[in-house]
Amino acid sequence: MVAVGIVGLLLSTQMIAASCEEITVFGPEGGRHVEFFDFDGSGGLSAGDKRIGRRVLEDSSGAAIGAKLHIAEVLETNDQGQAVKGFTHFFFVLPEGEIFSTMAVDQARADAADTSRPALDLDLRRITNIIGGTGIYEGATGTVEYVYDDGTGIYDVKARCLP
Repeated sequence: MVAVGIVGLLLSTQMIAASCEEITVFGPEGGRHVEFFDFDGSGGLSAGDKRIGRRVLEDSSGAAIGAKLHIAEVLETNDQGQAVKGFTHFFFVLPEGEIFSTMAVDQARADAADTSRPALDLDLRRITNIIGGTGIYEGATGTVEYVYDDGTGIYDVKARCLP
């Protein structure tokens, strides 16, 4: 009886681990919508300003499988109006649950209020820290690494989930 319970526990742990493996999802340019909120009405970047957006996520075959939502807030700007300190929260909404991640932003473009393009340098690979989730991602840790390739966001989700 004890052996059956241990085997059942091992199988359920393996099933959870198998469900929470590394995945890569894609955010095509056409599936992106971003709004800029000028917190103090200054007309430029300043502390408290936010970019809030949504991007459709697809699998490698191009099928829509979810969405990436984000909220980016400026904490400090320099004399040139660049956001030199800020943070971004990401919410990856996927079929088996949601993944929450966050990152500090050290420098955005001076024209980051222009929502027609991403606020960060597109040539750099960015890493966000996974801070939890829902569904199979409940209690997840790990990273989401992303880079842009010709307008498409490529997100490598490396989640480690609780057994």
